[in-house]
Amino acid sequence: LMANNRIYEQASHDLITNRNRLHKAIQLTFPEIEHLMVNPRGKNYWSIVLRFPHPDILLETKEADIIDFLKGLSGIGKKRANDIAQSLIRLAKVACPAVKKNSAHIRGLKMAINNILNAEEECQTALQEMAKLAPKRDLEILTSIPGIGKNTALRIISELGDIRRFNNPSQLNAFVGVDPQVYESGNLTAHLSISKRGTAIGRKVLYLAINQIQSAKKVGNPCHIADYYEKRKRSSETASH
Repeated sequence: LMANNRIYEQASHDLITNRNRLHKAIQLTFPEIEHLMVNPRGKNYWSIVLRFPHPDILLETKEADIIDFLKGLSGIGKKRANDIAQSLIRLAKVACPAVKKNSAHIRGLKMAINNILNAEEECQTALQEMAKLAPKRDLEILTSIPGIGKNTALRIISELGDIRRFNNPSQLNAFVGVDPQVYESGNLTAHLSISKRGTAIGRKVLYLAINQIQSAKKVGNPCHIADYYEKRKRSSETASH
């Protein structure tokens, strides 16, 4: 389980890195194409950019061939393909690329897209493997918490394992590395920041989970975990002043 979560974490990091690289490359090759869709991401969008990374390449392609290519993408029918083709042609005609169609930046763009597609596939494969291995009851309990989806629940289980092996909350805190450091000198005892001795990925997953729980509460899905977190956060802020 943990090995799959680590693969997911690395693939997620690669996904973000290559999305940033792709965005920078598009600004040079075909910046207008980012206006093609409301949300310029996803397999269909990346496939379109991979096929038409430069406006000159698009304008040199017959309209019928563009439509045929688009119809081959998931969930795109004849009318939708025609609409997207017309939008692509309009964007290509007003485009002002900073590089030529045979620029090395085109190769860099294609490499970034292929890396994105590979990283997405690795993420999905890792989640599928975690779903096969995770205890079903633990998954049901975690997903019953408002804001916690299946993916986050799988990652919590994969990173923390069976939390019943911990005798008390302090042991779990130490395992994750959120236990406070204690400084002692003479008669002085001070609590410092968290130790961060445990798993960094575990802390990251739990931070993601608590943010999701808080977001769910804001849209009308209250949870005692969110209430407890906010209470502890307020007491910590008061103590620091």
